[in-house]
Amino acid sequence: MNSKKIIILVLLGAGIWYWLQLPAAEKFTASMNFEGVVEFDGVQYVTDWSSQSEQISGFLRRKDRHNSSNFPIITFDWVVTTKDYNDSSLVSVRHQGDGNYAYSYKTKVEGSIVFYHLITADENVQKQLVEIKEGRNFVMTARISQSNKLENLATGVSLDIAHSNHKIVLVESLSIQ
Repeated sequence: MNSKKIIILVLLGAGIWYWLQLPAAEKFTASMNFEGVVEFDGVQYVTDWSSQSEQISGFLRRKDRHNSSNFPIITFDWVVTTKDYNDSSLVSVRHQGDGNYAYSYKTKVEGSIVFYHLITADENVQKQLVEIKEGRNFVMTARISQSNKLENLATGVSLDIAHSNHKIVLVESLSIQ
């Protein structure tokens, strides 16, 4: 085998190993309760959820598993775009891990880019989140954290998102277009 094939196999193996290390997202929602706080495995997570559910729609540009021991209830990070931001030849998006992204463009673009950190309300919604493919349009009903801050009451650790285009959301339903 030449060195190019070996490198590809090593990278593929590392990717598979990493994916297998992530706990199954369904495990989290199977024991989740929501009554003002989100509870999972006896740990409560609090934020100031919107009083009303909102409809969020867009183009799923990128979907990544969220892997945080402090916030296992966040199962996915989504990059949702409109207009020019949908086009990868105009806007580059890089996942930097742990819910962090960088994006850049070379010319002025129209539209929007929003980064959603998803918590699911039930197992059925979680299954849809697992199944949806990048490049699809969707409509979801969700409650949004008003402060963009999520606190793990067991550890006292807070996820405090300062970027206005990042949102912590509790997904109640999902419709794939």
